Amino acid sequence: TSVSGSGGSAVVVYDIPVASADSASRGLKVLWALLEAGKPFDFKATYPRQNRVPPEFPGLNPIGQVPLIACDGGLVLSEASAIIVYVAKKWAPALYPFPSPEEQARADRLLYFATTTLEDVCLKLIFTHGKVSLEYYTTEPHSAECFQWGCRLWRERVLPATATFLGDQQYALGGDFTVVDIALAYPLLYMERMGFFEEGYSGQLPCGNDADAGGPYTSEQSRHADTVKAYLRRAIDRPAFREALAYGDGVLAGESSRS
Repeated sequence: TSVSGSGGSAVVVYDIPVASADSASRGLKVLWALLEAGKPFDFKATYPRQNRVPPEFPGLNPIGQVPLIACDGGLVLSEASAIIVYVAKKWAPALYPFPSPEEQARADRLLYFATTTLEDVCLKLIFTHGKVSLEYYTTEPHSAECFQWGCRLWRERVLPATATFLGDQQYALGGDFTVVDIALAYPLLYMERMGFFEEGYSGQLPCGNDADAGGPYTSEQSRHADTVKAYLRRAIDRPAFREALAYGDGVLAGESSRS
């Protein structure tokens, strides 16, 4: 499957096609960045866990993870965060407009916060709330405890930190959308899907886990949640995001028509 855009070197994206934000891999960030950049790419559906991969894929990435991009000239990149920063620097400088080391450091701090601290809490909640099942995760007695720990960490530390970083700015680093917003919006989208931004949040999440999620937010936590939710709505209210999110539908439809 190909996507047209401005001219330049070919890019091949290897990833699992998905049809909704509920199951989107980190490859969503890669597609979003490429579409924001107007960069043409080919997409190769790649299912490592089912051993359904393009023949060249194992040689490109022995660790077997997606997303992965391969570019003309021989550059092969894995790790979604490395990919989106490369895409921005190479084809969309407006997405990484940080000329000084100090500006880059401030941007990188938020990017790393998004892909480590924030995603770590998000993944703990995804894999313990009972909605997502993967073959290497099991429902053990510690799941409820881990879920409650993740909820406390989110409410008491990560949510306030995220709201503080954002403040009243339009985007993460001011008035302009950058690659940092792509990194931040991805885990926040999952937090929204799990119900952490529901109006009048009660602490009972619609996610299939009976564990106590900590009760209603305090007034301060509610304000933080409102700040972060409003930011998320601005960040994803972009044509490139909607196109990236819908992209998997076309790939999966093509697979169905061939089966």
